[in-house]
Amino acid sequence: MAKHTVAPGDCCSSLAKQHNFSSYLSIYNHADNVALKANRPNPNQLAEGDTIEIPAKDKKEVPAATGQSHKFVAVLPKTFLRLVLLDAGGLPMKVKTSDLEVGGVKIANLPNAKGQIEVTIDPAAKDGVLKVTWESPATSMPASAAPPPAASPPPYPQVIVPAAFEDKTPEYKVPTEATWALALGTMEPAKLVRGCLRRLANLGYNVPDVKVEDVKTAVVVKAYQRFHGLAAKGAESGKVADIEAEIEKRHDLAP
Repeated sequence: MAKHTVAPGDCCSSLAKQHNFSSYLSIYNHADNVALKANRPNPNQLAEGDTIEIPAKDKKEVPAATGQSHKFVAVLPKTFLRLVLLDAGGLPMKVKTSDLEVGGVKIANLPNAKGQIEVTIDPAAKDGVLKVTWESPATSMPASAAPPPAASPPPYPQVIVPAAFEDKTPEYKVPTEATWALALGTMEPAKLVRGCLRRLANLGYNVPDVKVEDVKTAVVVKAYQRFHGLAAKGAESGKVADIEAEIEKRHDLAP
């Protein structure tokens, strides 16, 4: 038996791989981790600084006659990585190409109709990169009519034509690709400040990655409350505790 202090990227699946257990349940369901299990209902969402007991391995013996061939089957649970790609309106992205690399292994996998990408990964992997491209939306404007030839003297009132009012600023190019760095095993429980803020970041909010609430986090939380109608107009609290349950449902249980 050994105590392990959770570091960034640790989860029960990665710890099981590290200590040569076939299943994370050998650690998570151990009697000495009852308190941890009650406090961390998701075995892959631990918090930095948590203490978890790594049990000693039990030896299993199976009787088998000598001089014969025997077949033993070990059922090894798989570790999955699940991503959901949504646009600004909360709808599944219409992806053209999707390139995923996890732990140095490249995985080509397009999201399904719900925007989900689900792949099997090495439980020891702690980082990854996802690059996605999509079709450029139609942004071209119809050609404006050419201004009429100048009159002498100029007509009054002056003739108004669209070309005289065209925007001369440089054309904005709509992005058609994005790259995200993935930090696997670092999503902490939603009831922790940093866990809640990291979910906000995944949903597109520009929020600091901190353990304690401050003025900056309050601004972002208020914006989230206002956008989703979680408080009366002008009565947004800005407190992380007031959005924990709602954001966990929206983020962790996304379709």
